[in-house]
Amino acid sequence: SFQPAKLPTGECAAASELAGGGCTAWADESVAVTLGFSHSLALSASHYIEITLPSFTRQEYRQQTPGSGAPSPVLDCSGSNCDLLEMATEGANSAQVGNASWIESSRLLRFTVTGAVPSPDSYLEVTVPRSAGLKLPPSGLDRNAGFSYTIVSGPTYTGLSVGGSPAVGAFVDGGAASTSLSLTSAAPSREGALTVDFTLESDVAVPQCAGLCGTAAGSPSAASVRRERDALPTVTLRLPSFSRLGGDLDTAAASSDPPGLFATASWVQASASLVLTASAAFVAGTSVTVTVGASAGIAPPQAGVARDEPSLTIATDAQLGPVEATAIASSEPVLRIYDAWVSFAPATAGVAVAVDLSFRAGRDLGGGDTVSLDLGRFSRAGADGVLPATTLTIDGAAAAATVSWTTTGGRPSAAMTLGSGEVAAAGQQLNLTLRSENNIMSPPAGTPALRPR
Repeated sequence: SFQPAKLPTGECAAASELAGGGCTAWADESVAVTLGFSHSLALSASHYIEITLPSFTRQEYRQQTPGSGAPSPVLDCSGSNCDLLEMATEGANSAQVGNASWIESSRLLRFTVTGAVPSPDSYLEVTVPRSAGLKLPPSGLDRNAGFSYTIVSGPTYTGLSVGGSPAVGAFVDGGAASTSLSLTSAAPSREGALTVDFTLESDVAVPQCAGLCGTAAGSPSAASVRRERDALPTVTLRLPSFSRLGGDLDTAAASSDPPGLFATASWVQASASLVLTASAAFVAGTSVTVTVGASAGIAPPQAGVARDEPSLTIATDAQLGPVEATAIASSEPVLRIYDAWVSFAPATAGVAVAVDLSFRAGRDLGGGDTVSLDLGRFSRAGADGVLPATTLTIDGAAAAATVSWTTTGGRPSAAMTLGSGEVAAAGQQLNLTLRSENNIMSPPAGTPALRPR
């Protein structure tokens, strides 16, 4: 068995691993490997058991840079550089089977008898700790994967089969992390639709439950409905600081692409978890998109959400390939804007004006980040595109930015993208001027004065 059952997908596992917008630490996805066996042979010191673990490795996986779509290259581990000699084991019988060795070239894990072993037919269990650095195959493991082992105890017994091993899944596609989260029309503390995309490297099976599976067909009791729903595999999104005004939600409508794979979701307020329940089986490698609409009432935190926020995780309890909570590789930001105001000059209706916009952001902004500003009933005498005459300052210091003018459904907006290398720290004042040369026209009917309420 393996603990934790988690794969080296290269995600940013903790905020402390983020620096300058990218992950810089080595991934720590090593696992403890536990061997349990009954022996009918007389074992003594220097006898050993070798297990072949294909595709396991001690190579270290480089963390993925958020948004890059693929892990960075792994550390070169050629020759015997990754071999492990005489690692002390742990567990109930570590006094009897006290040493473990790893041979990288042949993917062999050797357990060596070092002490007095109980009589034949007794059960032994020992563990190679996580500190040994052994890592699961990136594509996961099938249940009862058919590992073979050899016993050398005077005579040599080869080609023996391990009786059972757990399944381990992975949210990967072609070796790269394959999860993303988008928050449609979301704003801090405002409900919006949530869409998650993932590819699971294991089959997902669903039980036969007479077509009920949580529906009201046949008017079953609430208890029987819940039992059937609980038997279905789920994908769980952990969304810290997200909330729902009404608290827990037992059932919310969901839609999926391909259609029919996921039809319902639920919200658990205490753990800030969105649980997506599978309603149909699908095979490994299927690219799945699931959307839970704004009507579910789930809102991002008031402080907003950073791009590729590492605390947002995804997990599944699919029996053919469970995955422990793993950071979502790519997620959209939600920005809190405050202390915002707009003015224009000259203060005349229906003429070309210079527009001044000012605001503060609730989190740091960096080069390439974009903030879109809705300009209501203003218009522009010209086509949509990059505005030629703009000025940006951050706390009074000049800064580079590109501003694009777009009109959607008759409503104009100005999208400001910070230039490469620019940084606006949370709380700094950004002042953006769209000069009159841009031919932005004030509303023909003027604008009403804002009155306190």
